[in-house]
Amino acid sequence: MKKLPLLLASLCLLASPAGAQTPAGMSLIDSAGKAFHMGDSKNDPPGATATLETPVRRVIFTKSFYLGQNEVTYAEWKEVRDWAVLHGYADISVGQIGVDVATGLGRPDTTDNRQHPATMISWTDVVLWCNARSEKEGLTPCYTLQQDGRVYRAAYDLPLNCNWAASGYRLPTIAEWEYAARGGVDDGRRFPWGDEPITHARANYRSNFDAAHTFSYDQSPTSGYHPLYNGTAPVGSFPATGFGLRDMAGNIDEWCWDWMPESGNFSSRPDPETDPHGDLAGTYRAHRSGAYANSALALRCAWMDAYVPRVPVLLGFRVARTVLEIVPTAPVFTIQPASTSGYVGGSASFTVSFTGSPTPTCLWRRQVSGSGPWSDLTEGSGYTGVATTTLTVTLASTAQSGDQFRCVATNSSGSVNSTPAALTVTVAPPGSRLINISTRSLVRTGDEIQIAGFVVTGPVAKRVIIRAAGPALTAYGVTGVLADPTLTLYSGSTVLNQNDDWDAALAPEFARVGAAAWTTGSHDAALLVTLPPGMYTALVSGKNSGTGVALIEVYEADAPAPASKLINISTRSFVGTGDNIQIAGLVIQGGVAKKVLIRANGPALTPYGVAGVLADPTLTVYSGSTVLYQNDNWDAALSPDFLRLGAAAWTAGSRDAALLVTLPPGMYTVHVSGANSGTGVALIEVYDAD
Repeated sequence: MKKLPLLLASLCLLASPAGAQTPAGMSLIDSAGKAFHMGDSKNDPPGATATLETPVRRVIFTKSFYLGQNEVTYAEWKEVRDWAVLHGYADISVGQIGVDVATGLGRPDTTDNRQHPATMISWTDVVLWCNARSEKEGLTPCYTLQQDGRVYRAAYDLPLNCNWAASGYRLPTIAEWEYAARGGVDDGRRFPWGDEPITHARANYRSNFDAAHTFSYDQSPTSGYHPLYNGTAPVGSFPATGFGLRDMAGNIDEWCWDWMPESGNFSSRPDPETDPHGDLAGTYRAHRSGAYANSALALRCAWMDAYVPRVPVLLGFRVARTVLEIVPTAPVFTIQPASTSGYVGGSASFTVSFTGSPTPTCLWRRQVSGSGPWSDLTEGSGYTGVATTTLTVTLASTAQSGDQFRCVATNSSGSVNSTPAALTVTVAPPGSRLINISTRSLVRTGDEIQIAGFVVTGPVAKRVIIRAAGPALTAYGVTGVLADPTLTLYSGSTVLNQNDDWDAALAPEFARVGAAAWTTGSHDAALLVTLPPGMYTALVSGKNSGTGVALIEVYEADAPAPASKLINISTRSFVGTGDNIQIAGLVIQGGVAKKVLIRANGPALTPYGVAGVLADPTLTVYSGSTVLYQNDNWDAALSPDFLRLGAAAWTAGSRDAALLVTLPPGMYTVHVSGANSGTGVALIEVYDAD
């Protein structure tokens, strides 16, 4: 038995049925409505009448599918496995980097060697990995438990279902694999390139190494293991065959979905058979393609073998995905833009939501003073998000008061205009204020959930919107989101309010405050509450101990110039690396610049009993993509400001980070990450310092 690598991502995007695009690193296998003869039609070797290659039978496909152009590399395996371990998956083997015949072990761990196929993995490891990769990329996992329909995230000894209509990654069936290996050509070819002899120039295998493994169709001038590799080769080292696939013969055996028939052949199967998915149960799971240690016999398109699914073995794999047919539908607005107001020099937003297939593009247009022609808006000329569902007017002026804005949604079925919405711009009262703060971070369990705190000050109660976005983040390209966030609001230790799935009746409130629209029925969470002056805490966790990236947001929801205001907002969460660092956003509204204190607590959390803190947080303030300010270790000269604002004192010389800055009205983001890629729990705080 052997092991196999996953797909190496290439950058091609090909046309797929009904307007879909072929995923990077995969090839479209256009099999819908096609048929071929599966099995050995050449009697290789002579007399083989009761093997897994017989009888030859006709297979018909009703759907097309995508298949990885390469076997999965160890680099890909490790990236997804590491993500999976942090997101509730269990029992996925570490695997190894290919095979070196000289040692009998995997290759040394270097960047180049990580392009060898992932090996020493079980079938169970692979289906867990496929589900994890699907969730990491915001796709619907294919594999669920037959018992209760839960997504398969740990190696339970329970029967699995495969949802063939899901958008996520899966293993190919043996029929899909063979059809792709033959390049979709129904000519009974022996190898993926046809009937021409096999040599070491075409594939990585063990050539004519003894009398029992010598074949007329093996005409390699070199015998034994491949002279360049003596084990596995980096994926894609040999010429591509049909559909642009590589290594469909040799290098590493590849797991497939099917149980092997207990009879040892397919004589009990229908002929023809439509969309075969294999037996419902069995002892062994199939693998195909042959490997670096196999003779030429095992590299034929018809060859297959099987192994127990739970034991890691020298096998690899490549991924498949079902091509989901897209039924074209015209754009339909589900949320229309609402008229809004803003202050001179501040910002104002309009938000829409729409459906349509293929997914419509959008473009915002403006009508000056509510009359005359409509003109397209240009990104950066006083506007951001002109081609997104949320348009923001930046640096608003009284000249824009009365202007109308609308969104045009367009796809192949046509263009539709939203209803117009008006902008009112007034002069702000003296001073400026924080009107919105948000933080995006990785939500884990226990002490590593997301904890936001905020303070309301003033003589009267304040209306605020608190949102916990998980699934809503996928629309912005965020992967590995928290699938079902729950939101709990506290005053001290008293629970004031809770929400699991948001109420669609809040959609107009979202639009009014400029919050991004959410899809009706999504598993995001939100609350609209009125709170008296005081200190509050909002906790975001995953339902059923789920983990993933979430965004918590707090918005002022009062009328303009409310008597009470938000003066301090903070969020505590786990800080990872890459997309899993802590990212805070804040909006300053008004006519003048505002002084704010921004702090990233790491070591400072230890006296409060917080374990696993971020040892050395770094703090970076952005306006758009422009870096405005940075700090690694805070300046003790800020201690008097901490005291003045009621912020907890820090130990001089600690590795926490802080900035005291003056920012004009606008939108800003603050990144908290670990120096030298460190990870741990951190608390980000933003104080009104005027």
